[in-house]
Amino acid sequence: MNELKKKANTFLLHLGTSKKKVISSEGPVIFTSAKGCYLYDENGKEYIDALSGSWVVNSGHGQQDIIQGIVEQFSNIAYSMSSEGYANDKAITLAEKLSELLPGGDKCTYFTSGGSEAVEIALRLARIFHKINGKRKKNIIVARHGSYHGGTLLALSISGYDLISKSAGPVPGGIEKISHPYCHRCKYNNKGCNLQCAYELEDVIKANGPEAIAAFIAEPISAHSGIAIPPLNYWKVIRNICDKYRVLLIVDEVLTGFCRTGKFFAIEHFDVIPDIIVMSKGLTSGYAPLGAVSVSKDILSNIPDNSFLPQGFTYSGHPISCAAALSNLFFMSRNNLDKESARKGAFLLSELRNSLVDNQYISDIRGIGLLICIELKGDKKFENAQRLTQYFLSHGVYTRIIMEYVHIAPPLTIPDDVLKKMAEIIIGGFTKYDLI
Repeated sequence: MNELKKKANTFLLHLGTSKKKVISSEGPVIFTSAKGCYLYDENGKEYIDALSGSWVVNSGHGQQDIIQGIVEQFSNIAYSMSSEGYANDKAITLAEKLSELLPGGDKCTYFTSGGSEAVEIALRLARIFHKINGKRKKNIIVARHGSYHGGTLLALSISGYDLISKSAGPVPGGIEKISHPYCHRCKYNNKGCNLQCAYELEDVIKANGPEAIAAFIAEPISAHSGIAIPPLNYWKVIRNICDKYRVLLIVDEVLTGFCRTGKFFAIEHFDVIPDIIVMSKGLTSGYAPLGAVSVSKDILSNIPDNSFLPQGFTYSGHPISCAAALSNLFFMSRNNLDKESARKGAFLLSELRNSLVDNQYISDIRGIGLLICIELKGDKKFENAQRLTQYFLSHGVYTRIIMEYVHIAPPLTIPDDVLKKMAEIIIGGFTKYDLI
C-alpha cells in the first residue's frame, strides 16, 4: 500500500462501507484527475467512468464551458445569502430557468447544498402547507420500500432498506411505506398487471385516514431497486390517488433528472406533473454542490404571503453553485444531451442484451436512456459482485455493484467508440467470469 493510500485510510472516514473492506481490497482507489468520460488514478491509470462518479457527471468531466462560467462568477461574488429576504442574481436566474424546464412550468425554487437537504425541505414544506391550510393532522409521509432518498436522518428514514433506514437508531414517526413497482420480481406475481402496487397508496391512506396523510414521495425510476421502471400508467394512478385525498405528490429527481433517462426529467416519460420536485446531482454535473426543491405555484398560492416559513440552510442559492448549474444547463441544451442519452442508451442496452442473453449469472438487463442495470442471480451473487468489480477495475472500467445490481451510467457525452469499448469490457466480465 503506497503512502497516499495509507493517509487515506488514516485520515478519511469511509461511510457506506467498512474500513476492513476498503483495506482488504487494497483500496481506496484514488482518482487525481478526469477528462471527458475518463478518470485517472494516482498512478496515471485510465478508467472509463461508467457511473458518472455516482450518477452525477452527466455533462462529462473537464468541460471548459462549464468551468469558465464558474471562474467568471468568482470574480463577481463568491457567497451571499439567498434566503430570509436576500438573494443573488445567479440564484434568481437559475430559479427562472428551472421554472421553464420543469414539467408544468410555473415553479418557485429553494436551493440547498445537495439532494438530502432538498428532500428534507420538500417534506417540511408538505407538512407546513397542510398546517397553514388548517389540516394540522396531515403529518404522515408515505414512501416506498426499495427507494433511497438521502443521508440525513429523515431522508434515511423514508428510504426503503431497513439496513440503511434503521442504522442510526429509532426512526422518526409519521412514516408509512408501500411496495415498489418492481416488475421483474412483482410482489403480486402479476402477468396481467393491474397496478396493485400503486393502489397500495390508497390502502395506506384509508387505513390511516385521509386527514393524516401529508405527502407521497418516490423516484420516477428507482436506481436503488436496480433501475426498476414502473408500468406506464403507474404514475397516473398515483397522481389520481393523491388528488382524490389532497395528498401532495413529491417526485425525487435527484438521480434521474437532467437528461439521464433520455428526457430532461424522468417523470416526463409518464406524463404526470408533481406538486414538488427534488433535484441535485446532474443539476451541476458535480462541478459544484447544489440541490433544489421546486414547488408548484398552485401549491404556493394556498400559502398566505404573511406566513412564516422556517429557515433553511447557510449555503442556499450559493452563487458559485448556481453559476455552475446555469453553465451546465446551457451545455446540456446546446449539445442535445437528452437526445444523446436516449440514442446511446438504446445502443448500449441492445449490445448488453444481445451478448448476454441466457448468461447464467444474469437475472435481467434493463434501463432507459443511459441509466442501465444488470441484475445478478444465484446463491453467490454477492461474491460474484466482488469479483466482477475487481475485473472491471483491472480492465479500466469504474462502476459500482450495489447488492445484486451492476449499475451502468456513463457521462452522456461519452463518445460512441468509448461506449462500445466499455460495453465490450462489461460483457467480457460475464462471458469470461469462470476465468477471473
